[in-house]
Amino acid sequence: VLFALAEMVRSARLNELTLAQNTIRDEGVVAILEAIIANTAMSLTTLSLRRVGATDGSVQALVRTARANKTIRSLDLRSNKFNLASDGVLKQAWVSQRKQGDSLFAGMNLMLTG
Repeated sequence: VLFALAEMVRSARLNELTLAQNTIRDEGVVAILEAIIANTAMSLTTLSLRRVGATDGSVQALVRTARANKTIRSLDLRSNKFNLASDGVLKQAWVSQRKQGDSLFAGMNLMLTG
């Protein structure tokens, strides 16, 4: 079912994708993120991955997706199992891109705790 959803995301024209409170874990998070990257026509502005069982295994895919997708403005990662180093990697990517004037991270609402 999860991979069928990922395939659908590859061709969908979504503005918002909420998978909150579905235990898709890292495997599912990465599959969905790869589909988002592959769908260059998508204008996704809100991505909620709150309480999906994501861990540090998803961090690099999250950073790649945030950099590849220039339309995401709200990314909810609260209530997952990231360690402090992973929180730092995500925050550092955000701060680094803001300093470089990247419009994605300048207006992005990144929610990590809660």
